[in-house]
Amino acid sequence: MTGTRLGDRIAAWRSKGTAPAQRLLPMPALPLTGDADRAEALLAQDSVWDAPDAMAFGWLDDLAALGDERTGRFAARMANDWVTTFGTGRDWTPEATGLRLLRWLAHARFLYPRGVPAHVMDTLPRQAAYLQKRWHGAPAGWPQMAALAGLSAAALVLERPELRPAFPAIPALPRRPDDLLQALILLLALRDTWPDAPVPPSIEQAVGALRMMRHTDGRLTGLAGGRDSDPVQLDAALVASRVRGPVPPQGMGLMRLSRSRSSVLVDVSGPDFAFELTAGRCPIVVATPHLRAGMQIAGTKQSRPGISVQRGAMDLVAGHDGWKGMLCTRSLTLTPDGHALTGSDRLEPRTRRPRPVDMFLFFPLHPDIAAEQEPDAVRLTLPNGDVWRFTADGARVDAAQHAIALPCHVPRFPARIDWTFAKSDATPLTIRDLPTGA
Repeated sequence: MTGTRLGDRIAAWRSKGTAPAQRLLPMPALPLTGDADRAEALLAQDSVWDAPDAMAFGWLDDLAALGDERTGRFAARMANDWVTTFGTGRDWTPEATGLRLLRWLAHARFLYPRGVPAHVMDTLPRQAAYLQKRWHGAPAGWPQMAALAGLSAAALVLERPELRPAFPAIPALPRRPDDLLQALILLLALRDTWPDAPVPPSIEQAVGALRMMRHTDGRLTGLAGGRDSDPVQLDAALVASRVRGPVPPQGMGLMRLSRSRSSVLVDVSGPDFAFELTAGRCPIVVATPHLRAGMQIAGTKQSRPGISVQRGAMDLVAGHDGWKGMLCTRSLTLTPDGHALTGSDRLEPRTRRPRPVDMFLFFPLHPDIAAEQEPDAVRLTLPNGDVWRFTADGARVDAAQHAIALPCHVPRFPARIDWTFAKSDATPLTIRDLPTGA
């Protein structure tokens, strides 16, 4: 048994003598929202313990999102099962215990509309006493903040302020959008449950970064790994932050162009300069785990790039020399009405006698986009019925990857490849956000 695991077990054993709670004060409203569809699946299987975050009570957010009396009784039964099986301190960890306490206290009224049972009034203070001794035993960074957020909530609701330690330094904000959203929720929990907690600057930074990384459909960009965030939870967290102000144009290695109801996010931290494009509530070009809308040169050795970026109101130009012997530049321009994105990729050699190269451009499409090959373009039909077209010499539909492929043989330099995404003139100018196109 490791020292960390032994320390957790000793702290859990020592928490046995903790005095039960006499009452629970109301918790401040926190953006701990869940998914009602996942809740229905949990009800159907009559168990929550197969979920990856079962010990942290992530399932409780989902059940509370459904929120009816039947679901509340099921959630209370699952919480009772946890007390019976794990309430002795077996397998407690600081991070999971902090998140569990935070959710248990935040959803107490949903769980126990007719009063909190005695065994719950006993286990909540015991878990808080365990956290008081072991919150710092969680991995450094945001796992410790999760443990501390649960401890702070317990100190408030149980009226035991002595449980709180000295407030620690706030870790650096995560770069991954989904992790950043969860960090913001923890910061809000600390702010609202810990008097005089020095977290407002971090909250403002997290809110600014999330707004910058958010598309017009409410989705967080996949360029930095954001794929799992719930737009409803993101909305709730941004509203709860009480932070106002314009959307920052850049941050976290990304830059943003936005006009009318279209948004473009560009990764300017790496050599491919990948981007995503969204029109209204319809994502068009996306980043997937295996494919991004970036530049690739076959057989060219990649080195540490020296990146330069120039940004205007509706355009940006990003260049780098990260491919040996080649200067690569991508220019993007979004029209004022948001109805067209034009791009230009340029290659300039750094040697006197450059060899021909093969360049590959891929534009992965959202699964809801229907792509059809036309003689001089690729026709894209959006879920709301709008039609966009991609035009570039040699563009073709790659059905296997659900993407537009643009292979280019470059025999001489400098070389320039131009391409355009544009809303078709055949579609109405009014923006239609409903899936039916109504």
